[in-house]
Formats: sequence, structure tokens, C-alpha cells
Amino acid sequence: MAAGVLIAVVLLQPMRPHVARPNPPVPIIAKLPERSAPVVAAVVDLTKLGVARSDSPAAGDRPQVGSLPCARVTLSVHLPVGSEDGRYDVALLRKSGESVVSSSGNATLQNYVEVLGVEIDLSSVAPGNYSLAIRRVGSSWREYPIALVPKEAP
Repeated sequence: MAAGVLIAVVLLQPMRPHVARPNPPVPIIAKLPERSAPVVAAVVDLTKLGVARSDSPAAGDRPQVGSLPCARVTLSVHLPVGSEDGRYDVALLRKSGESVVSSSGNATLQNYVEVLGVEIDLSSVAPGNYSLAIRRVGSSWREYPIALVPKEAP
């Protein structure tokens, strides 16, 4: 009997067309960061080289100051003794002097060493020998030979 009443109620209701209602937009709580190359920390120590003077040897005559991976790099450059706080430009140069990539950052005195921190993306640069050019904004460039090496597999 109850089943008969239920069927009668359903059949006696006026027929309404089914209208699909759009779902309200879901609020975005957080976005996942884009997948990009992981950042690698690296240090280049120039403290023993001293501040460049006009009679200093050219970059090609100096020994290499180290190597950097072909990756996104958070670079800490320990500047030569005598360097000052402030804004610095950094560029990676080919032997021809052409700039491959550049960045800038601030140098501050940390534990008696002037440290320049910059983020630089070397992931699309081919391995090889380059010059790391550094200048305090408003000053002349100083170049240091450096090697780019393939990034090590994780």
C-alpha cells in the first residue's frame, strides 16, 4: 500500500523539465608551484684575489675560480677583500665577451666576508669555460674565469 501511495505522488506531480544547475566555482586555496628545475646552492670564493686594479692580469691569465652547475643556482660570491656593501651586477660571459646570462644582487658583510647573493639560471647554458663578470653598480666589471659543468643527476 505504501508503495502505491509513493507511485501516485510521483505520477501526480507536474512534470518539470530537468535543468542542470552549474556548480559554483571552487575557491582556490593554494596553487602548486610550477614544475621547474630545482635550485642548487653554490659558492664562489674570490676573497684571496684582492680587489682588481688596472695593472691586474686579464681574466684569461688568471686560474679558474671554480665551477658552477648548468642549473638554476643560488650563488653566494665571497667577494675580494676590500669590496664594499651594495648592489652588484653579475654576468656570465663567453670568451668573445658576449653576455650569456645576467643577474644582480646585494652584497653585505657576513662574518668578516663581503658576500654577494644572486639567483642565476644556468640551466640552458652549455657546459664549458666562461668568465664570471662582477661589478658594483656604477663601477667597472671584473672578470674571473669559471667553468660550467653538467648538473649532477639527483
